[in-house]
Amino acid sequence: MRDRSRTEIEQKLLAIKITPYLAVRTAAGASLRGEAAWRFARDNQNLISLTDVQQRHLLQPNLPSYEAIVR
Repeated sequence: MRDRSRTEIEQKLLAIKITPYLAVRTAAGASLRGEAAWRFARDNQNLISLTDVQQRHLLQPNLPSYEAIVR
């Protein structure tokens, strides 16, 4: 999430039917690094739960670039 804006994260979560309240709370982790990111992840580890379908919708657009990195 550190390379994504708060707005981008909120929009992507709303697109997969996460409630606006949870999308805003989750997006609060945008741009965090190091200790702050670790604390946010620890403190919010049970904030949302994504279905397999929701996970696929989030990851699918980025798969080609992720694949290019590992090749």
